[in-house]
This record gives sequence, structure tokens and C-alpha cells, in this order.
Amino acid sequence: MTPLTMQHPLYFIGWDYSSPQSIPLKRLLAHPESPWQTMAIVHDEIYVPSVDGIPLMRTQDFLILCRQTPNLKAVLKIKDPLHAKRWLRQAKALDITLLDEGEILQATSSHLRDRGTQMDLGVMVLPQALEAEHIQALQNTNEALPDELSHQTLRAYLQFMETGLLDSLRTVTQPEAGHPLCEPESWLASLPWTHATAPALAWEIAPHCTGFLDHAMLFSSAAPSQWTYAFSAETATAAEQEGRRLHALMAPFGIQPHIAQAAAPGLPVNNPRFVLAHIDQADPLQIMQRLAGLGCEVHVRLRLGRTPSQLVQLLRHFGYARPILRCDRPGPLGLYACLALRGNTA
Repeated sequence: MTPLTMQHPLYFIGWDYSSPQSIPLKRLLAHPESPWQTMAIVHDEIYVPSVDGIPLMRTQDFLILCRQTPNLKAVLKIKDPLHAKRWLRQAKALDITLLDEGEILQATSSHLRDRGTQMDLGVMVLPQALEAEHIQALQNTNEALPDELSHQTLRAYLQFMETGLLDSLRTVTQPEAGHPLCEPESWLASLPWTHATAPALAWEIAPHCTGFLDHAMLFSSAAPSQWTYAFSAETATAAEQEGRRLHALMAPFGIQPHIAQAAAPGLPVNNPRFVLAHIDQADPLQIMQRLAGLGCEVHVRLRLGRTPSQLVQLLRHFGYARPILRCDRPGPLGLYACLALRGNTA
């Protein structure tokens, strides 16, 4: 789409504004870098004048405005199929330009790229999430995935990059419970814990701690003395903050976690025999290659979706490991891959 250079007035017809699916679009419209000016939400009947500062407008008033001002831009959010078809006819008759959510995301991405800025929408960061130049590369790596759900997830991701629409990713999303024992089929629960021999390493490399190390400590509790639990953050400040929390959590069990910056040299353990890692970095290739070269059994959960190049690199360099691709949030930042590196080199 043509990049936007100014704020364009935009109307929403029948928007269910409070639904969770509306959050990315709401964040986009409220962002100071947004190229869109939200004029009104249109409903047949209205009972309050506005929602979060956005005016509400009755359908009959909107139709009068359209007759007076041709080529208004609007987003059709009507759920009822018959009602939506009637609006499509009215839009054609009144010269209303209808945009869908994907077109808004694509146009906003172009706008941000031209300005050299970015926008965090919770389930994606624009413009990085819509780097269309990687579509062909991902289409050519489809055979590296081992199961049908991985193929479905990749197709959904490709459809998002091609259209900007989140519908396909929402369909394949599988939300995860916060406690690993609630999901006996989870990746952590399925790992060969009985194979772990000392020294074993559970290592998270991420901007902030998740529940990964907590869960690893739970599953490895039969033999905690042979495990080292480590966290590496991108900045010293984050490492210090998360280190305090982990020390408080693990100290009652006699465990001293290893805390460092992600860029610090050396592994938390010398010559580990078994490694379990959760990686969430903008450029994970270097640490993945480092783990692959250890020569021991390594199990990795790799967070993806910041940019399409992350998945391209994974499938190009580690496709031999047959990574399982899944999505746990309704957007590209929900993508992750699980794979085992059994003494291979990339």
C-alpha cells in the first residue's frame, strides 16, 4: 500500500470495541505515531456519547455524512453476515472506501518504516513484523517441519505477512497454562528428564524471566544437585532485577542461580552433559550455533516472531533438527519453536 504521510480520518462500522481481538488495533490507533485519526464508531443505536474518547455515531447520521462527504474511509466490523452484506452495498453506493484490519496494519507499517520509528502492539512490533521480503524464503523451507500443526502455523504466519490479517494466526493459537502440570502434553513435561546427567543446565536468555526456570526447577527436583539454573538478560539492569527475584525464589531450596548479561562470554556451566534452554532474543542465531556445538543433548524452546528473519534463520540453519512450530498468542510474537540438538553442528 502507499505509505501515509498524514493522519487520515477513519470510521468504524459496528466495532465490538471491548473484545480482546480489538487490542492490537486499539493500541495502533492510540499510538502517537499512528497515521490514522479515529473519527467515530458507528452503531444503529448509541447509549453513551463516546468510548475511550472516541465519539459514537448513529448509522443514520453517518449515512448523511457520507452523502455530503464522498470517499470517506471506514472499517467494516459487522459480525452478522447479512448485515455486513447490506453495508457492502451501501458502501458501494455511497462511495465509502472500506479498509480491513490487515490493510491498516500494512499501511501503518510502511508509514513507520519511512519515518524510522516502530510501534509495539502487544502481539507484534511494526514495521519489523511485516517484512515481506522474507515470504519466499519461508515458502521454500516448509519441508523442514515435522507435523501438520507446524505446517498450519507456518501457513498462518505466511498469510499474515502477505495480508496483514491476524485471523489465521488466531485460528492456530493454542494458549498455554501458567503451570506445567496443568498441561501433561507440554514441551517441558515431554522432555527426557531421566536422561539428564551432571552437570545439567537450565538456561533462559531473554529480556525478562518467564516461568521457564520455575518450571524447570519443578521437573528436575528429583536431582537438584546436578542442575545449574541460569538467566541471562540483554542488559545489566535487567539481569540485576531478575536476579533478585530468582535468588528470592530459589534460596529456600538451597539453589544459587547463575545471573549474567547475554553478551557475557562463557557458558554458565563448563562442559555440560544436558542442556535445557529458553531463548528470546532479536538475533538468536549465534547462541543457537553455540549450543549446537556443545556435543551434548540440548533441548531448546526458541521464541520467534519479532521479525520473519528469525524463522528464516532457524529453518535454514537448524531445519535438520525438525523443529516443531507453535503459536501461543494471537499474533506473530506468539510464535515459538521447540527442537532437540543431539550433538549435531549447524
